Amino acid sequence: LADGNSIEAHGVTHANAVDDVESHGIDAYIRDEVEPSFEILRQDGFSPVAFAYPYGAHDEAIDDALAARYALIRAISGHPK
Repeated sequence: LADGNSIEAHGVTHANAVDDVESHGIDAYIRDEVEPSFEILRQDGFSPVAFAYPYGAHDEAIDDALAARYALIRAISGHPK
């Protein structure tokens, strides 16, 4: 981070958030994709503070759920798709 780079959590299986939430629900997405991706990075010695949506896929409900838990959320654009 001091060099201007950060390591961001990005999901365990790189699942499309919108599709995964539609199939399994928001709690399952966070439990199975998001939280473990942070933990894996921590175990490897990183200190992630952001989650980057795979494919930039997100919507307002997913944004709200993740914003309640994590400091930063990144997508391809600032507009939900």
